[in-house]
Amino acid sequence: MSSSSGAGHFGPLIPFVQALKNRGDEILLAVPPARRRQAEALGVGMLELPDPPKAELDEVWERVRSGQPASVDREIFAGLNTTAYLPVLERACVDWHPDLVMHEAAEFAAPIAAQRNGVQHAQIAIGLAAIESGALRFVAPALDERLAGVSEAIRESPYFTRLPASVDPSTYPDTRRVRSGANPEKSSGGEVFVSFGTVVSPLPNAAEVYWETLAALGDLPVKAVLTSGGADLALGPVPANVTVARWVDQDALIAEAGVVVCHGGAGTTFGALESGVPVVVVPFMADQPVNARIVTEAGCGLMVPPGPSLRERLREAIERVIQETGFRRAARAFADETAELPLIGSQLGSSSV
Repeated sequence: MSSSSGAGHFGPLIPFVQALKNRGDEILLAVPPARRRQAEALGVGMLELPDPPKAELDEVWERVRSGQPASVDREIFAGLNTTAYLPVLERACVDWHPDLVMHEAAEFAAPIAAQRNGVQHAQIAIGLAAIESGALRFVAPALDERLAGVSEAIRESPYFTRLPASVDPSTYPDTRRVRSGANPEKSSGGEVFVSFGTVVSPLPNAAEVYWETLAALGDLPVKAVLTSGGADLALGPVPANVTVARWVDQDALIAEAGVVVCHGGAGTTFGALESGVPVVVVPFMADQPVNARIVTEAGCGLMVPPGPSLRERLREAIERVIQETGFRRAARAFADETAELPLIGSQLGSSSV
């Protein structure tokens, strides 16, 4: 059984679901309603998780947007989401009797349900281990109120990450570094792939970033694909060289891209580098500026923060990353390092996961 946090993160689960499916395992994928369409496309069993009360979610996000005291980790991930998901996931553990429960690092109802029912559980990294282990320590008191000792059980469970040790040292005692099977020898094409994930669109400055990005792409002699991450966006006129889609096969588009423009979410950012494709990062919040800094320090791309003159700055950054071969060489070096990691499926076959 796998579960998604409903926090905008779904991509990290996909290669694990595919690996388990290819191995012939029976899978039950638990996702909130917003991820239903993506989950159905994977062709596995699906369990829909209830959304937390909208008014309570909106109140937290409003405080986040306005700069008031708020904690997404504690109030939403370990709070509202866990309260909403836990009864459904506990019932699934009892009725379905899974051998293993895999969950995103920001989703806590699944490991609580598994721990209560004596089921082995493992976590799938969303971003950097340092950030996720820090978040787990922060929310540990809230989790342990629900089930004594569960935060330590999560910390000691297998932690699967697709990031190499050179960019992501980990304090999790059972860290397992894996790759999805991306081919680092594949030569990328010249197209630009743009994804700002699935949680950016409601933010106050998101619409402007989308508009400025489209304008920047329209100024360039490239073909581009922009995904809205499922959101219905009022984008206005779309340049002739840009295709806009709600959902796409992200891995396939990344593999064919010359550059990926993204918000710095770990799945998109490091998924591109795993395929040897350099990135241009427009970070908004959370771990995104940290991921952008890692990219720039490694020479694998450029960071373009939102703000004035974004169109011009973004156009120049995309041009540089396409034209200057050093960015692609650095991204290829990242891909070569991840190519040494074992495949996901090979790490899911033992009795200890």
